[in-house]
Amino acid sequence: PPEFLATLSPEGLVQLRGRATDARERAVLTSYAEARFGVENVHAAMRLDPDLPAGWAARALAALEALDQLANGVAIVQPDLVEVRGASGHADASAEISRLLSDKLGEAENFRVDVRYEEKLDPVAAMPTPEECAASIRGVLDEQKITFAPGSSTIDLSSARTLDRIAEILKSCPDVAMEIAGYTDSQGREEMNKALSQRRAEAVLTALLARRVLTSNLKAHGYGEENPIADNGTEQGREANRRIEFHLIGEEPAKGAAAGEEPPAASEDAAGAPEGAGQDATAEASGGEAAAAAEAPADGEAPAEETVEPAPPRVVDPELKGIRPKPRPAQDG
Repeated sequence: PPEFLATLSPEGLVQLRGRATDARERAVLTSYAEARFGVENVHAAMRLDPDLPAGWAARALAALEALDQLANGVAIVQPDLVEVRGASGHADASAEISRLLSDKLGEAENFRVDVRYEEKLDPVAAMPTPEECAASIRGVLDEQKITFAPGSSTIDLSSARTLDRIAEILKSCPDVAMEIAGYTDSQGREEMNKALSQRRAEAVLTALLARRVLTSNLKAHGYGEENPIADNGTEQGREANRRIEFHLIGEEPAKGAAAGEEPPAASEDAAGAPEGAGQDATAEASGGEAAAAAEAPADGEAPAEETVEPAPPRVVDPELKGIRPKPRPAQDG
């Protein structure tokens, strides 16, 4: 018997073969397929047959619409039957196609639907779990961390590829709630470290937004020098502690590298500090901060904190309404 045959490959390519009543009908079927599957994906090779049954075009168009519900398959139109076979990533595709053909062709029309569900084609089932999303991002950061200009929240250009890869992962995890966590080493003032780490975490969030990542489920948090993963007493350890991490919301951040104990602080006496120990201490501590500009040496240097004797208490003179030091008691001789 005469037939119209449309096949859809797993790559999305469509072939139209078989018969059409006339040139106009052939053009209509071809244009409809191109609109559904893309002009570049459709190849038409139909013969003309003016003796085809009435309603042939309507049945062929319904078959093409049904084929569009599949990941791959075939739609066949014959004088007494319309058949659709193939695979789909939607569990209810078979029922949907049956309803579609019934609506388009009428209940009296004979049609057959043989569609199998394949989980690997299911866009929801194929989505990674939250744990897989976090593990993928950690893998990217293990290969190359996100770095910043010394003492600044400006992301280094060398980190662009890392951010691109993280953005692609997050696009496949749109509903996963994650925290972007910023960390510093322990050099410098704790409150300044925390502020800098917050700005850096926010800079990463902004960079991901610029890469068209939906950020409604992401939040930035700066932890400063908390949760070190290496010894702050060495330059290598301080470099490791200056980092950005991604945590699932509710996930406990990893703590110290050695048996859960926090490594010792890197603060050293100015006199006993080894030469260069503070070099490029990420300026995590103070570089780049307007308030610390006067204290900080050159960019990239973070000398050990000096021991400063506490200032004497100050009292208010009711007469002068000023402030003056309270006298210290004499020392025993």
